[in-house]
Amino acid sequence: MEKTNSLIHGVLLETKLNDEEEKKGRRFGLLTDHLYVYKRSALSHALIQQYDNMRNIEKQIMLANCVVNIHNPNLPEISEAKQKAFQLAKTVYEKTLKLKERRLIFEKEEIDLYRKFVHNLYEKSNDDKELKDLSDGYTWIAKKFEEISITHLEEEEIERIDEETDEKMARLVAICRENEPMDEENLEKFYKWRALKKEKKESEQELELSHRKLSDETRKFRNIFLDRYETLNEIEKEFISIGCSGELLPIAMTEASKLFLLEITDRSFVVDKALIAYIEGLNRGFQSILMFRKHFPPSIPRSYEDDIYIQLFEVNDDTDFVQNVFSQYAFNW
Repeated sequence: MEKTNSLIHGVLLETKLNDEEEKKGRRFGLLTDHLYVYKRSALSHALIQQYDNMRNIEKQIMLANCVVNIHNPNLPEISEAKQKAFQLAKTVYEKTLKLKERRLIFEKEEIDLYRKFVHNLYEKSNDDKELKDLSDGYTWIAKKFEEISITHLEEEEIERIDEETDEKMARLVAICRENEPMDEENLEKFYKWRALKKEKKESEQELELSHRKLSDETRKFRNIFLDRYETLNEIEKEFISIGCSGELLPIAMTEASKLFLLEITDRSFVVDKALIAYIEGLNRGFQSILMFRKHFPPSIPRSYEDDIYIQLFEVNDDTDFVQNVFSQYAFNW
């Protein structure tokens, strides 16, 4: 935790930019911008590392924050079912961590590429101060990224993730070719970009819908829980008011609590399903990022063609701008 806090502190200090200075008179603006992006990414990784999402998922599924004991010896099937739900969510989330680690590996490789390039520029310069500062910056961020790890990946796991990513890329491109057939040659990169753009848009929409569904189901569950809990208390008061006390009251309340537990846990499975769907949506988004990083990797110097594809990847595909750019320039490079 101390190392993480140090990283956050260091990145915050290093990424304080003076807008007026940064926008004017920079000879190495693109390299400086990339360095800033990597510093922000390091900060993001460091902040995320402070949260134990797996533990939060377990608490939510096992109803740890509710005054409900799902480990009722009289209803062992409830505890078993909830444990199965958590194991499923755990498996899906472990895939999330592996995809994020693979993305982190790509980032480290990119940083090393820029670090070596800037260092070579500095070595060939006449002790250029701006290049020296830039070279030191890339060396610093490369070291910081080496301190970051999301999860451990064996080489075969990396290969498996890459194989799955390539297989999905091939399927997306095939669908894109079928839906948008063109006679022009050398359109492989265009079709990859087009397929990834569509996948990115659809994955974002899916994630938004799944997040909304999770929020709605969580709210409904909370309302039902509070209502049934209040009803349970009212039942206890009613039993006491009619003279049901002594040995009879615990027996009556045990039966009422069973019904309460059955209904609440049954409803909680709807929330569990929505949570797992949301995590799967995250995985789809992370996989689309991996596909883009693999098929549109940074290169130095970067081609004009790749620059346009990378810039357009962030542009809304529905805009006339995208259509106009490709109708005018896509087949003339």
